[in-house]
Amino acid sequence: MMKSLVEKAKHFYDAHERETGIAFMIFGFVVDNLTLKRSDLLFDNLVIVWYLLVALICITVINMNGSGRIRQPSLQKISYWTPVPMQIAFGGLFSAFTVLYSRSAAIFASWPFITILFLLMVGNEFAKSRYAKFTFQLTVFYTALLSYSILLMPVITKRMGDFIFIISGIASLLIIILVILLLKKLALDRILKSQRPIVVSIALVFATFNILYFTNIIPPVPLSLRAIGAYHDLQSKNYAYDAFVEPPAWYQFYNETSQTFHRYNNERIYIFSSVFAPTNLANQVYHRWLKYNETSKKWVEQNLFSYPMVGGRDGGFRGFSYKQNIEPGLWRVDVVTKRKQLIGRFTFTVEESLAEPEVKAVKL
Repeated sequence: MMKSLVEKAKHFYDAHERETGIAFMIFGFVVDNLTLKRSDLLFDNLVIVWYLLVALICITVINMNGSGRIRQPSLQKISYWTPVPMQIAFGGLFSAFTVLYSRSAAIFASWPFITILFLLMVGNEFAKSRYAKFTFQLTVFYTALLSYSILLMPVITKRMGDFIFIISGIASLLIIILVILLLKKLALDRILKSQRPIVVSIALVFATFNILYFTNIIPPVPLSLRAIGAYHDLQSKNYAYDAFVEPPAWYQFYNETSQTFHRYNNERIYIFSSVFAPTNLANQVYHRWLKYNETSKKWVEQNLFSYPMVGGRDGGFRGFSYKQNIEPGLWRVDVVTKRKQLIGRFTFTVEESLAEPEVKAVKL
């Protein structure tokens, strides 16, 4: 009876391998979106570590079997199914990274990196035959390892910046070296045959991530923009803000405030933003004000205001900047880090108004 069920399962999997993989991918992506919230939460990290361990165990079993180290028929039968959990683990990893990195990304600046993660997640479901290749397995594993190291290191150190990114890369290299040494003991012939391609592939992944980071394409993880908008008045009161705002149009449901600011009697324009960071992570956040020049067709920086940020609040650390003598036209405020990584932005039009605009009072 059991043998018959196993044979049926094997036949079904062989006949519907791609459809099964896509179903697992969609299911995992939905689950990750619903369950993964913050890179500093224990549950989120346990999920990622579990996926990494499953992938590593599967790589080890596959290559031990390929090296003839597994001789028991029952274990050899089990190893036939090993690519399945490995595929699920890699799909889960890149699904998790797509979710967590995209929450820190201003899509117009970081879309190349988010696209790479998404393609790795989707491509994973069509790459079973490649999982037979040792170099491909370790390259995908190292890509996941480096992605996680970049996420985790700021949480551990409570710091961000170039030095922390470099430390993240070094940590990932040390771990992959330990993994290769382990596999060298368990599948020596695989390592000897693939040593040069493995080194080249890992070096290319490492170099690519560094290029993407230093060109500000990798999002400033683990920071993420929770809210941003333009306000007519803003007053701090009892750890909250009393504000007056023009509500957005019904079709601008994705904005906190209207994208048209009707300015009356030379009033100030306040830009309020809320940026999430992990607990106790301290950083400097900047509001970069830019005006669109209709003649040159370019954005021209006008001012740069900074405020300190301390992480841990679910709604994000709140701060604001303002301008008073401001010309009508198209404006943009970028929320950036010290090294100009884009966290988010708000684009709005300033129009002079002869009458006081209708605003409503809100609590922030």
